[in-house]
Amino acid sequence: MPATSRGTGLPAEFSASFTTSPDAGTDRMVINISICSSICMPRYHGKRREGNTASTTGAAFTILHSLNSGSAALLRNGFIHLTHGCCRGESVTEYLYMSDVEANYIREFDALVRGSGEGFVVLDRTAFYPLGGGQPCDQGWLEWSGGKVNVREVRKKGGQHMVSSPIPVGEAVHGVIDWTRRYGHMRMHTAQHVVSGIVAHLYGARTVGNQIHAERSRIDFAPASFGDEDLRRIEDAANDAFGSAVPVKIYEIDREELAGLPNLDRANLDLIPEFIKRLRVVEVEGLDVCPCAGTHVRDLGEVGQMRITSRKSKGRDTVRIDYVLE
Repeated sequence: MPATSRGTGLPAEFSASFTTSPDAGTDRMVINISICSSICMPRYHGKRREGNTASTTGAAFTILHSLNSGSAALLRNGFIHLTHGCCRGESVTEYLYMSDVEANYIREFDALVRGSGEGFVVLDRTAFYPLGGGQPCDQGWLEWSGGKVNVREVRKKGGQHMVSSPIPVGEAVHGVIDWTRRYGHMRMHTAQHVVSGIVAHLYGARTVGNQIHAERSRIDFAPASFGDEDLRRIEDAANDAFGSAVPVKIYEIDREELAGLPNLDRANLDLIPEFIKRLRVVEVEGLDVCPCAGTHVRDLGEVGQMRITSRKSKGRDTVRIDYVLE
């Protein structure tokens, strides 16, 4: 019989905690369940998805089954709010910037606090981008009737917004994004897609790493060996693109449909687990199509001009390019 996490009936590789709170505007209660595991679990966003290889919902009900009768009775008059973290740190918080490119321009939003812990809160919805994918997290602040706190970091694991003081569960909050920082990341991330697409097309080199910052960024390519003329060629091609108003599109697409499209130099489907059947894609028309969860500008005219500032070897057949936008 497998070992179990204390008090939950879950296998030992899982841990869980829960809190209860009023559901604002109703007479129901919310059971906030947070599940973390040391193994990889599929994405769960409040509804069943095809292709799941493990059941976070089942894990939640295993917890509920082990609760005392009073808590179980509470559930009958309420509903479950389930979050889980894993090696990818996913959660059921609704990320407002995900739907399309226009949603990337949301600067302020309203939400409810669904959970809290030492130094963090979890919201039912957010426009804050969490750290990941080579892009830093957003910063800003949360306001509510009882005060205002800075959001210094946002984590994918459990949808945690790191704050300096607690906010009561069930509280309505108003979130404000540090727009200068966010917009800098949007410009840089879109520029990275264009440069990566150009290098893939011209040299057949893959992007094997990247790090976005508001003031500077870098991309690692392999296999690659760029001379000065190559760098000028890449820079000129990118700036030609940035001088246009080529649109940037964000949409969801079935994995099989994406795999059937032509000229997929950067789809990277071999790096995405097979059980993920639907993907968020960023498309820069004629230049790049790539699964991505980051934030981006509407069109290339917002990026500005790029200047490559350095080139260095990062090992056999791997080259790092650093660049700024002007």
